[in-house]
Amino acid sequence: MLPNPYASPRADVSARELVEPPQWQRAKWVFAGLWLLLTALPLLNALLVSPSPPSMAVLALNSALALGIGGFIARDMWLLKVRRSPLIVDVLLYATVLGGLAFLIVAKETKFYEWNSLHLDVPTFVLMGIAAVAAWVTEAKKAVRIYIGARHFIFIDANDGL
Repeated sequence: MLPNPYASPRADVSARELVEPPQWQRAKWVFAGLWLLLTALPLLNALLVSPSPPSMAVLALNSALALGIGGFIARDMWLLKVRRSPLIVDVLLYATVLGGLAFLIVAKETKFYEWNSLHLDVPTFVLMGIAAVAAWVTEAKKAVRIYIGARHFIFIDANDGL
């Protein structure tokens, strides 16, 4: 049979021959590492400085938001869904998050607003925990490897040898 002249040049290359790009990271290791790191740092911080008690309403709201976002991430991993958003949406999201963190740090240092670091630590711990568990379970049950690529997940069959 003659090769398809309209096929992509990469169509003739098997997945075993592809080299893993250096910018890819295994999702289960990234999220598990972040989960452990985000557990150890607040514990060390609590040993050094006694924190003021957090507002339970703010903590519950932030944790519920983290649960919702983590649920969407876990669902996408389980369904092996690659969700791509436009670059401008990603840039605006990153700018908003980083700007909010910068504002919280400046507000705390200038005593403009006194916020408890647990309001950020607990929801981040919940979010990374959900993502780590979802990555481990999906890789174990569906025989795929989940990588974090540029702005989206990459799913590769575990039997392809990458």
